[in-house]
Amino acid sequence: MTTIAPDMKLRISVELRQKIEEAAKQNGRTMNGEINVRLEASFAADDPIEAKVKAHDRELSHLRKKVEALELRLTRGVPSLPVRNNL
Repeated sequence: MTTIAPDMKLRISVELRQKIEEAAKQNGRTMNGEINVRLEASFAADDPIEAKVKAHDRELSHLRKKVEALELRLTRGVPSLPVRNNL
């Protein structure tokens, strides 16, 4: 999503909020990001191929960010991980 929409208030149950919060943590997203991903997926479900492509694109983007963060840590001199020699 490239356009920033105005703020929107939404009333949800405490239980649903907790589920969203937990899913967001597990997926490394903000709650807003988790809600957006899930809503987009629900609309894309009408076109299964489009839904799969979008899901893969989101996952790839998420993984790229994780790789970039790890690369940044490595370039900043974070102690390297032990190397295993399986000989």
